[in-house]
Amino acid sequence: MVSEDETAVFDDSPTPDPADELVEEAASAPVAAEAEQEEDWSGAREPRYQVEEVIACFSPCGRCGYFLAGYWATNGRKNFATAVRRAKSGWITLSWNMTVRELVLKSFGSYIEEDNLHFEGCCSECHRHFIYRASRTPNHPHTFRIEIKPRKR
Repeated sequence: MVSEDETAVFDDSPTPDPADELVEEAASAPVAAEAEQEEDWSGAREPRYQVEEVIACFSPCGRCGYFLAGYWATNGRKNFATAVRRAKSGWITLSWNMTVRELVLKSFGSYIEEDNLHFEGCCSECHRHFIYRASRTPNHPHTFRIEIKPRKR
């Protein structure tokens, strides 16, 4: 019973529905599964480098750090993580596109023209080498390789 002195206030907060919790869990499941899949790599060998290691190698140099940050921003973490996982002999092979061409120009001051078949250059700060190689067939993509750790000079 309600006394005459009391005022009833309408409670507009929704009551929790257990079905809503299941929907939220189901929506977050694909994201969690995708993150696990990215980290879980079923290759023949363990990757030689980790993404954090490569970032640590590029960070001390202003030009290389700028290049890596730009590459990461335009091509995404998954693309970069795949390139790091496939690294061989201290080199990363990155995806080549017009944005990467512009990043090379802004970072290292090297303009790679469309009709170049081969271009080698290095960072003026840390002397990290990079190599662009154009594909002669349309079935294979152009490649851009860059050293993970600059050589001692």
